[in-house]
Amino acid sequence: MSGENEEAKNAPGQGRQVFAVFALSLLALAPWLLFAYFFLELKDALSEDIPRLMVLGMVLWPSLFIILLVAFAYTRSAKSRGSLAKPRLASATIWLGMIGVLLGFGFSYFVVSRASPRLNPCASNLRQIGFAIKQYAQDNDGELPPYFDALYPIYVDSPKIFSCPRKPSKWQEIQRTGKVKPEYTSYVYVSGLNDADPSGCILLYCRFGNHTQAFTHVTFLDTHTEWMSLEEFKGFLDETRRFAHKKGREVKLIGE
Repeated sequence: MSGENEEAKNAPGQGRQVFAVFALSLLALAPWLLFAYFFLELKDALSEDIPRLMVLGMVLWPSLFIILLVAFAYTRSAKSRGSLAKPRLASATIWLGMIGVLLGFGFSYFVVSRASPRLNPCASNLRQIGFAIKQYAQDNDGELPPYFDALYPIYVDSPKIFSCPRKPSKWQEIQRTGKVKPEYTSYVYVSGLNDADPSGCILLYCRFGNHTQAFTHVTFLDTHTEWMSLEEFKGFLDETRRFAHKKGREVKLIGE
């Protein structure tokens, strides 16, 4: 009878301990899910930088989660046997959960910090070129420039803007010769448009392969820039070509 009373007295404490171990197991899984999200979003942008680190991260958290589940199951078994190892195992589970949380958020932050410096300047360069093209159009009755060489150095004062930070071009040649040629730039210009055309027309983009073969930055006629997949890009480019064809114009990709 006394044994039953003692077991009933210890039941609330055991329930709290079981809940704590289970909650920490979920916390150990949460950083892996966060890391997996960033991996899927940025894997193409970082595939050439840290593939081994990505693989390590994708393997680490499932493994840690499995370890925590095993520890949880063993702790329950130890409770039923009344083992003295129960407190030590519970403490180890707690520490593993805390380490999993810290590592998960640390790796996720590292992934984002590695991606941002490479992605943002390229998009900024494209937007600046887009603004320069719009200024040219305002000075020329809505006509867009035939190519980038009409922008430098009047509308664009730095030749480095024509170079993608991810895969730099020969922008020094622009500075040396004063001419902007396709082989000196990282970007492709879509000619054959007019400033009055729909804002959804593609104006210019970073050449595929500068970042990855599957994704790149694309700037539209209204100068907004998007990180876009190759399939999405093809769809927008087809629409741009169809619209120009209706107007009796031919779209050319200069620099592709």
